Parts: sequence; structure tokens; C-alpha cells
Amino acid sequence: MMEETNTIVAVTAALVLFIVTWMMFHPQRRTSLRHKHVVVTGAASGIGRGLAIALCEAGAVVSLLDVNKAGLDEVAAAISQPERVHIFPCDVSDYTQVETALSTAVATSQRPVEILINNAGIVNGKKFVDLTPTDMQRTMQVNTMSQFFTTKVVLPAMLERHAGLVVTVSS
Repeated sequence: MMEETNTIVAVTAALVLFIVTWMMFHPQRRTSLRHKHVVVTGAASGIGRGLAIALCEAGAVVSLLDVNKAGLDEVAAAISQPERVHIFPCDVSDYTQVETALSTAVATSQRPVEILINNAGIVNGKKFVDLTPTDMQRTMQVNTMSQFFTTKVVLPAMLERHAGLVVTVSS
């Protein structure tokens, strides 16, 4: 089960990185990430970690959200340009924490959120029949509600500026 999950994560990460790279260099769409403020949720490991590193290398200023502060510290240490990365330990299933983290991210970067990548997600690993109602609620809070929460916080400013991008990662 764990090998299958690792394979799925690796394939999804490769696909997301391919898409981001393609968008940056596609000749008809000259999207530059240079100095763009990008928020990545679920950034302490897996796909989020890979995105954070790739986005910084592409010139973005990246705000990373995750409940795992130690993982965020490791990602920040892996980035060669530390001035491009800001970490915000945050439980994205908690709307109040999301509001606080994102308003702090905007203040810290001195830029509005221009790209939001909703990447946070959890996998319980239990068989469905063994899940408790609490397990199911936690999964829905992190995998679904967090995307509503982060988008709700950043979307008004994007609409006001008539600019912005929200990306949802799912597997």
C-alpha cells in the first residue's frame, strides 16, 4: 500500500512539475514567475516540496504553508535563495489559521498572492471499513475544506486586481 502511494505521489509530482515548467516556457504563453508571490500549501514534503524548490528556481517569491514546521524548515534550507522563501506553519483545515498565515504572508512578501497552489492533502492509509468518523472528517477538512478556505481568503484581492491564478492539486 505504501509503495503504491509513493508511486502515485512521484507520478503526480512529475506531472505537476512538467505542467509548471511547460507553462513557464511555452512559446505562446510567456508566463514569467519572476518576482511573483506564490503560495503553496502542503509544502513540507512530496509534491509541495518539489513545487516550492522549482518555483524559487524560476524566480518566484514563495510562501509555504504546512502543519509540519520541521518539514518547512528543511524545504527552506534546501532552497539556494533563502530570501525567496517564507514559511508559515499552519493547519490549513482551520480557517482562522489560514487567514492569519495568508495575511502575514502578504505583509512579509509585500506583495499580494498572485498564484495560489492548493496542494495540501492527507492519506489515512486505513481500509475504508476501518475509518472512524473522525478520520473521515479530518480527511475532508484537509483535502477539501482547506482549498475553499485558502481560495476564499485570496480570491477577493485577485478579483479586484483582475489577475491571479488558483491551482488545485488532487490525486
